[in-house]
Amino acid sequence: GMYFLEKKITKLYSFTNSTSISQSNKIVFTENNENQYRTNNFSFLAQLSSKYKLFPVNFEVGAVLSESKYKYGNLNSFLKEGRFFTNFNGKGMKNIFWNLNLAYDIQKSTTSNTGIFTLSPRIRYNKSKSNWNFSISGNNILNLDNVKRIENNSTPNYFQEKSYSALAGYILFELKYKL
Repeated sequence: GMYFLEKKITKLYSFTNSTSISQSNKIVFTENNENQYRTNNFSFLAQLSSKYKLFPVNFEVGAVLSESKYKYGNLNSFLKEGRFFTNFNGKGMKNIFWNLNLAYDIQKSTTSNTGIFTLSPRIRYNKSKSNWNFSISGNNILNLDNVKRIENNSTPNYFQEKSYSALAGYILFELKYKL
């Protein structure tokens, strides 16, 4: 089942919440042996956002959590993930806009654990009555090495846990022209 709520708390704040749960139970025959293959998946989001009109900074703060469990006969596997985030955005001077996204990602599986802190800023300049737009943005700028991520693939016949490298941090300069 799935549940979703977006509620305006006051004129200045809103709250978003969602939950998803799924389960499956299958009987699988392997070499004439009957085995049960079970999956349980759970995900949860909670987020508080500001809606300031006069104040130059708005924010989002929240968490996204998920857990996947797999069981086949006597074998078990799981992957737990969590993302705790704070995002700020605002307007500096007349034509300068900025964003700062901070997150801490946690992954835990049957055999591995990771924790990754990401910092992703952006500054954009739009000149009034101009077709030009300039910006500089960064993604994961504190982790310039390739961080490891975990992926858990499961079928009734096998469990596979993979560790792979994520894209290293980078900085991007943008120049746009509207036609």
